[in-house]
Amino acid sequence: MTPEFKKNLQEILNCLPDAAFAIDRQGRVAAWNHVIEVMTGIRAENMLGKGEHAYALPFYGRRKPILVDLIFESNQDLEKKYKYIHREGGILVAETQAAQLKGKSVCLWGKAALIRNHEGKIVGAIESIRDVTAIKDTEAALKATQKKLEEQKTALEQKNIDLSDILQQVEREKRRLQTDMTANVETILIPLIKKMRLKGPAQRSIKILQNQLEDLVSSFGRRISEKRFSLTPREIEITTMIRNGLTGKEIARLLNISFQTVEKHRNNIRRKLGLANKKMNLTTFLNELARM
Repeated sequence: MTPEFKKNLQEILNCLPDAAFAIDRQGRVAAWNHVIEVMTGIRAENMLGKGEHAYALPFYGRRKPILVDLIFESNQDLEKKYKYIHREGGILVAETQAAQLKGKSVCLWGKAALIRNHEGKIVGAIESIRDVTAIKDTEAALKATQKKLEEQKTALEQKNIDLSDILQQVEREKRRLQTDMTANVETILIPLIKKMRLKGPAQRSIKILQNQLEDLVSSFGRRISEKRFSLTPREIEITTMIRNGLTGKEIARLLNISFQTVEKHRNNIRRKLGLANKKMNLTTFLNELARM
C-alpha cells in the first residue's frame, strides 16, 4: 500500500459507525479508525505500522491470528475457536465470545474482507468489529425468562389438572352423600314418621317435619336454597311452613316468634322471589316451584 492509499483508507474507515482496522499484505496495521480507538483505548498512532498480529493484543491479550487473517488463508484450527463463522461471497462473518476489552469478557461480531487496489490486486484486508455483549445478554435474559415462563405454564397446567381432579372427586362425593341422604330419608326416616300416631298440634308438627324431609330430598329443597334467591335459613324454614299451609299465627307459635316478625319474613321472601307488588299467592308459587 502506498502512503496515499493508506491515508485515504484511514479517512474512509473514520466514517464508519463500527470499529474497524486494516492491514497490508505483510500483516502491518495500515488503518485504525476513531471508533476502534474508543473501543480499545489505543490511539491510531500507537498501532499504525505495527505487525506480528499486534492488532490482536487489545482483544485477546496476546499476538495471534484472528478473523482478518483468515480472509487471506483458511485455517480450520483457528476457525473452530469462533462460536460462529461463515463465508458470504468474499466476506467472512464470525462471532466470538473469547475476546476481552479493557479487562472485561465481551462478545464480538466481526466482518473481514480483502482490499484491492485500482488494478484489482490484493493489497490488504479490513475487519470491522461490533461489541454485541449487551445484545447477547438481553437475548440470554429473554431466553431465561421464556424458559421460566414455560416452566410456570407447565406447573400451572399441572395444577389445573390436579385441581380439576380434586373438583371431580368433590363432585362425586357430593353426589354420593346426596344419594345416601336421600336413601336414608326415604327408606328410614319418612316410613318411621308415618308410623307415628299422634294427635292435635303434635300430629301437625310431625306432618310438617315429614314434609320438610321430603322437601330436603326433592328438587324444591334445592331450588329454594339457590343463591339467586338469597334466602336466609330462617326464611327457607318459613317458606316450607307456608307451602305446607300453615298460617302466620301458627308459624309464629311453632317458631316462638311474633306474628309481626313472621309477616316481615313473608314480605322479604316475596321480594326475594320476585313477587313484590304482584298478586300471585305465595303458597301457589312455592308449590309450582316444587313441581319444576
